[in-house]
Amino acid sequence: EPMEGSGDALPADALQECPICLSEYGQADLCITLCNHSFCTSCLERTLRTYLVSTSGSCPMCREPVSLYSVVAAATGEPLRKPRYSGIASSIYVQHGGGVGIASYHFAESVDASYICYTAAPAEWMLDDGRRPPEHKPFLDASYDAATRTYRGSVAWPAPGTFHGDARWEYEMIFDHGFGFIAAGQLRSYDADGSLRSTEAFPAVLQYYRHHAPPTSIVGQSYMQLGRLGLASYHFEECDEASFDRAYISYAAAPEAWRLDGDGVEGGGGLPPAHKPFEATSYDRTTRTFRGTVHWLPPGTFHGNARWEYEMVFAEDFGGIEGGSVRAHCAAPDFPPSTATAAAPRLRPRLI
Repeated sequence: EPMEGSGDALPADALQECPICLSEYGQADLCITLCNHSFCTSCLERTLRTYLVSTSGSCPMCREPVSLYSVVAAATGEPLRKPRYSGIASSIYVQHGGGVGIASYHFAESVDASYICYTAAPAEWMLDDGRRPPEHKPFLDASYDAATRTYRGSVAWPAPGTFHGDARWEYEMIFDHGFGFIAAGQLRSYDADGSLRSTEAFPAVLQYYRHHAPPTSIVGQSYMQLGRLGLASYHFEECDEASFDRAYISYAAAPEAWRLDGDGVEGGGGLPPAHKPFEATSYDRTTRTFRGTVHWLPPGTFHGNARWEYEMVFAEDFGGIEGGSVRAHCAAPDFPPSTATAAAPRLRPRLI
């Protein structure tokens, strides 16, 4: 049930049932959303990790937007995550799968000096008069409301240099609490007569994320397959340079076919756990090599495997895993291990 208000404290000995795991918890484990629903903190964090941006998603109860930057811990009243950024000034937002200069949004200290950058636009991006779009296309009539994290502005494409028939774009961009991505809003396109041609929503159609400098370590990164977190993705965001004991594999988005063997300790016959920790971890910064072991205790083995021994060699730019192997050990003691190399395809990092 919703609580009376997100600022209300529970008695120290009060227990509630988490609607995700159905276990009882006390105030020390409780977090409360802006929509006044309460969960185990770890359950909500695991749920949000299944989304494209792991700090934001929908409330499991009512589907209202939630963010780790707005959800508070009942014990302290503080947000679960403090934002790395406090605004959009001097920032760049790039499209998912793109980069700087491919219609990236550049926000200056002055809201009036912001623009769209086309310096790396594909060759086929041409205006209707045959010219290339300008390297910097300014936003006009720009405004920014810090209280709602909302930016508004328009872009003019006067004839004959309309852009694929568009003469004007009107933007509304609503940034998430941590300013890591554009969480809501839309782009409306109009023709030369002022008629609405199309509406594209953030982030359903237009997915833009804050641009970060290239990583200098695996600390703070997640590496995912097929562009999807939770599909046996590797997570180092909870580690620090001194310890990698909190590294784990995420199966939060594992397909139904990924089932454990038998019944037993690991919930055999069911899906693998959302978080499967690496054990006996080590990281050599000189060679950029991470090592760790994953155990699947019988009878909850994973497709006959009882132990995986990982060696991951990261690229010099930490943009992927370029070498290493996974040695899979069968539960039968005399059965030789199998080895799979990890050289290709490169698993790409998530930098949000």
